[in-house]
Amino acid sequence: MKTVKKVFILFILAPFLCWAKPPIAIHLQNYSNTLSNQDENRIFFLTHPRSGTNWSFYIMQYFTQRPISYYYTYHEAYDLPQDFTKPFIHHCHDANFFNEIFGHYSYLKAPNKNKDKLFILIRDPTETFFREKDSFNTAVSQLYEESPYGVESFFNNLSFYDSWSSKTKLLIYYEDLINYPNEIIKEILFFLDDSINSLDNFMLNYEEHKQKTVKYYDEVHHSYSKGDCVDFHQKKYSHQEKKNLQNLIKEKDPILWNKYLKRYEI
Repeated sequence: MKTVKKVFILFILAPFLCWAKPPIAIHLQNYSNTLSNQDENRIFFLTHPRSGTNWSFYIMQYFTQRPISYYYTYHEAYDLPQDFTKPFIHHCHDANFFNEIFGHYSYLKAPNKNKDKLFILIRDPTETFFREKDSFNTAVSQLYEESPYGVESFFNNLSFYDSWSSKTKLLIYYEDLINYPNEIIKEILFFLDDSINSLDNFMLNYEEHKQKTVKYYDEVHHSYSKGDCVDFHQKKYSHQEKKNLQNLIKEKDPILWNKYLKRYEI
């Protein structure tokens, strides 16, 4: 009877055992070990959802070989070499999460705003909140969604960035990354203290790299603009609708808007 039970259990588990690749377990163990030794050279990365997160993941992993954690879960999406002796890049969509995670785990030191590095990627919020919406009213309703998709989370991230030491933070606009990739990638790498030696080769195969990330993103979500158009979703709305939505966004925090988002003024 016991033998029958064992065979039955193995029969049930077999597909999962075949699917679970050994390297994943190794990565998780390395990740656990790395977390407990993250006192030096820490990098925190913030993006609002639908703001170029996957493309920036790819760029940073390609050039730095630093592993990326997404909400403190090891992120493995691309077939790129990774060096687990290097500090992780810690990413999330809501800065409040960083405070929560360090409050729960005593062996993790809280972010040091004068020492740790903070990189934030910002996209036109009007475009972000119009994405995949079938009407103006639907877009407005999303503004008040809970974290991380709502406007409160968007400004939480900007506020977190604003409070950081100017010597250890970098803000990149998604539109600049798309329109001026060579200059912006170079700026990111300088900030991360990583080499730009392979940048020329990367730019020679730029479209190939971009399409690789688009293909991955399509498997998980859906890429509408294919990384080519920075205002794809808002084009179907009238000038007045875009202005009305933007005014609602600005109302949440006019000070931060004027400081960081004035370039998007309609």
